[in-house]
Amino acid sequence: MSSNAIARFFRIGATTVLAVVLIASPCPFVAARSLDGETKRGKNEAKSADPGTAEEVQDVLFFHESGPVLIRLRVLVDGKPYPLRWNEYVTRWFRFLDGDADGFLDGKEIARAPAPHLLLNLLSNPYAYALRDGPPLEDFDRDRDKRVSLDEFLRYYRASQAGPIQIVSPFNQPVQGVSQNALTDLLYSLLDKNKDGKLSRAELDDTEKILHKFDVDDDEMLSIAELQTAVPQPAPAAPTPNQKPVPAMQTPAIPLMLVPREDGPRRLNARLPVAREVLQRYDKNKDKHLSRDEIGMSKKDFDRLDRDKDNSLDVIELLRWIVLSPNAEIEVRLGRIQDKIDPISTRDDRNPALIKRSVNSLAYSTLDHSVTLIAAESVPVAAGQAARDVLIRQFKTIDQKGRGFLSKKQLPTAQFYNLNAILFVADNNGDECLDLDELNAWLDLTSSGLNCQVSVAMTASGRGLFQLLDGDRDGRLGLREMRSAWQRVATYDRDNDGAIRREEIPLQYEIVLNPGAPNFRTGQLGGVQPPAGMEPVAVVPRRGPLWFRKMDRNGDGDISQREFLGSRDDFRSMDTDGDGLISLDEARRADEALRKR
Repeated sequence: MSSNAIARFFRIGATTVLAVVLIASPCPFVAARSLDGETKRGKNEAKSADPGTAEEVQDVLFFHESGPVLIRLRVLVDGKPYPLRWNEYVTRWFRFLDGDADGFLDGKEIARAPAPHLLLNLLSNPYAYALRDGPPLEDFDRDRDKRVSLDEFLRYYRASQAGPIQIVSPFNQPVQGVSQNALTDLLYSLLDKNKDGKLSRAELDDTEKILHKFDVDDDEMLSIAELQTAVPQPAPAAPTPNQKPVPAMQTPAIPLMLVPREDGPRRLNARLPVAREVLQRYDKNKDKHLSRDEIGMSKKDFDRLDRDKDNSLDVIELLRWIVLSPNAEIEVRLGRIQDKIDPISTRDDRNPALIKRSVNSLAYSTLDHSVTLIAAESVPVAAGQAARDVLIRQFKTIDQKGRGFLSKKQLPTAQFYNLNAILFVADNNGDECLDLDELNAWLDLTSSGLNCQVSVAMTASGRGLFQLLDGDRDGRLGLREMRSAWQRVATYDRDNDGAIRREEIPLQYEIVLNPGAPNFRTGQLGGVQPPAGMEPVAVVPRRGPLWFRKMDRNGDGDISQREFLGSRDDFRSMDTDGDGLISLDEARRADEALRKR
């Protein structure tokens, strides 16, 4: 980036940053945030202002077919900026490798550092280590002084696949083997009484009445598996004699990009390639500028970025958009949060009809597209101590003489691969032996890295009516979701005929943030087929008074008359809106009133 370009960039001024902003527009997700609120600051402050460098901020770019969408995420884990736990873990690695404790890693010490893909594996499985050649010292050593500082060590891994936040697969996957389009067809076949190809308000108001008969386990919830029993599934056709095999489906590229972060004066340089990528993707006439039609932006927001008024955006104006004017700002809180704090939130409600909220998700919809951001729960790490005990027991079994250490000769690679690999990286004193203290120190180090990397998974699942109704994204339809079916889809009645056609259902996208690996078990990834044995199960409520969580046996976030253990009069007094369900907010108000009495 030239000095003139940087000077031009900084002359545009600075903008006030709201904690969370979400603005509706004709754009696929949201329009560029208004810059009317730009504050008049001193020249020095304006030059240094860069809201995207806050510690908890991570910008995500969604390359939608009709235009790019830039989302500024403010991610907190356990109430703290998301990189903190990752920094602590990787710093522990540095101290672990720094055998002479001089604050630097020399060539011999850095040789034991894991390759990024190995460190990535350890973030989810800390008890297995594969012995591979690590990165050379030159890859870490930015100042070329033949040694690696802590800052260089952190910077190297931060920019790798083992960094503090990472995009993970899958994309465009079916739900439990059934596409969302197929589920939409199934729901239309059940709910469309007059078979006119549309669902009217009257037809959707009967959703609970029609679908409850398929609730096989009688838990007042309709799962996808139960819904599929409504229509007999055809048996797979027998292969014909000369039938050609179906070619394997190619996994499409995920249209999601993490905007690189960089420290100090290089932060603009790190994001300039992103501006060039946007230009390259949407520049249809290849004139190295983007017209308003090419970028899919409203005239008002386009004119704010078009500083030279040439009716096009160049790469520097796009860089200004990336740094100062994201389409949306969302705050996501993962891990442990206070009961009354929402896991995900936005402050701007200028077009609330297009914003759908549930306990842990926030969806913004235009008439043709819907993007849902989900703050997923942590996945409990199972059998961690058992895996640790296995390694220690294996160590003691080999050490039959009770010397307290194992030599390299005692650990043939084929038979004791894990311990052999651990010996290489845990042997701080260079004696080619692994003692019990070194093994425990290694296990303490790696186990501290669990859930310290935030994963971002994106799915695209077609025009899914089921997903529009499934507000909490648990893979099931609860009573409230079925009773409010029309209210959940009325926004998309484009022709205002009081009914929803299939083509009016928006394309569905989900962006799921999780403190660790994606959580399949709770059904948070609505567009993902869970691995075998990991089908969605009832989510245990984590919010609300204890009595509310105990009574909510099916985990749908409401208490029905059947679930309520008190009297009918008590239920009616708590059900203040008279909808036949006690919601989380109603439970909190009732609990506060009871405690005051």
